[in-house]
Amino acid sequence: KVETSLISPVASTDLIIDLQPDNAQKASRFVIKGVDDKEVASIDAEGNARLDSVTARQATISGTLYADKIESDRLDAIEELLKTVEVSQTILADSANWNINTATASASIDNLVSQEIITNNIFVTGNAAISSLFVSDNLTTNTINSLDTMLSIQSLAAAPLEIMAGKIRVETNGDVVFIGNVEVG
Repeated sequence: KVETSLISPVASTDLIIDLQPDNAQKASRFVIKGVDDKEVASIDAEGNARLDSVTARQATISGTLYADKIESDRLDAIEELLKTVEVSQTILADSANWNINTATASASIDNLVSQEIITNNIFVTGNAAISSLFVSDNLTTNTINSLDTMLSIQSLAAAPLEIMAGKIRVETNGDVVFIGNVEVG
């Protein structure tokens, strides 16, 4: 038993703790004890480490990491996104087998459905012609085009228009603010 407040190697040499000084002996473990003489960490002669609790900003592990549970906000967000994608992909795959009744020339849409259709999800895999579309949260698209008239964005000027997370802002009075450089040709 050694009692000291500091263990330090001799200058320019390694500090070595030999856990199996005689290869004929059973190897020992390097054990660290904490409160109430309870073991809180250990390293065996083969280099396997066991820690009761780890708090670190960064860790690098070469080899395989085995864990019963990993908690991470980023992993939780990815899991939720994957669940949403899985549900959407399932619905999209199932839609290929849906029985679609198409109206004939003699039928009118009023005879087939009421004036309102309320649903949780709708997937259109082809074209859709819509006279007016209200989106209350997000609209994701690659392009927006107008086929026969000028494309208007915020035509009522009821609220400012922001582009690129506020880097370009058009106020309701017509003032334009650019955060960054502007090049005019």
